[in-house]
Amino acid sequence: MKMVDGVEIIEFRHKEDWVDYASSSSVRIRRSAELELIRSPYPASLPGICGCCGKLQNMSFGTWHSRLTERGGIELALSETGSCPECRINSRMRFASDILRSHFAETRGSVYLTERKTNFFTALSAIGHSLVGSEFLGSDKNSGEEYDGIIHQDVTKLTYPESSFQAVVCLDVVEHVHDPLAAVLELHRVLSPGGVGIVTFPFFPYQERTVVRCQIKDDGTVEHLLPAVYHGNPLGGGALVFNDLSWDFWEKVKENLVGYCRLVNYWSLYRCHFGMNRFALILSKK
Repeated sequence: MKMVDGVEIIEFRHKEDWVDYASSSSVRIRRSAELELIRSPYPASLPGICGCCGKLQNMSFGTWHSRLTERGGIELALSETGSCPECRINSRMRFASDILRSHFAETRGSVYLTERKTNFFTALSAIGHSLVGSEFLGSDKNSGEEYDGIIHQDVTKLTYPESSFQAVVCLDVVEHVHDPLAAVLELHRVLSPGGVGIVTFPFFPYQERTVVRCQIKDDGTVEHLLPAVYHGNPLGGGALVFNDLSWDFWEKVKENLVGYCRLVNYWSLYRCHFGMNRFALILSKK
């Protein structure tokens, strides 16, 4: 286990590492620490350090994006909550900020963010990073072109030159594209040597393989193989989920980015990052 500014980071080489971790005393300690939060009336708050503004804040936890369990309980969407009242960004955004703050130390750098119309873009801009942000505005748009003041980019075929950015941040996007491996490889391509990339996504560690929910047909239309699932979209409406990603996806990433990508799980009482399934890819480049 490694620590990054108070965040516990555990790296997984393969599923067996996860199985060992899931049954470890570390997980039992984490779950015990989370009991107060799980049993609290909502909305609730816990003090923690925000990696973006760097301040001690009362992080807000609520039931938005939560779901009912088969036993009638509430399963919190812990990556979507834990919001900083000053930056107005949630836990996964604050985790990316933790990594950026650690990587850049006292400096600021050029950062590509696969979102533009969000509080996260505003918060990172406020602390001095040189930001480029984009949104996916639809399959009928041309990558790299501006529409109503917003740059459209398809993350599987970015228009930026190789090694353009000192950091790339892509949060909960790759599950919404038909070729998530192509998206990760593109993000790595535009990352400069010595840079860092943070890619988060829902990961299903108990599955052996990725579940393909839908795919793009030769005529460009979407073929649904399972009932459609949508996640929230800052542009409105919902973002269609193409894949429930699992270990075979990680194996493909490893094959293509040997030594330049890590699959990690993160947690922190100090910074209010909770839950078992907090996964991210950490990219690097020499």
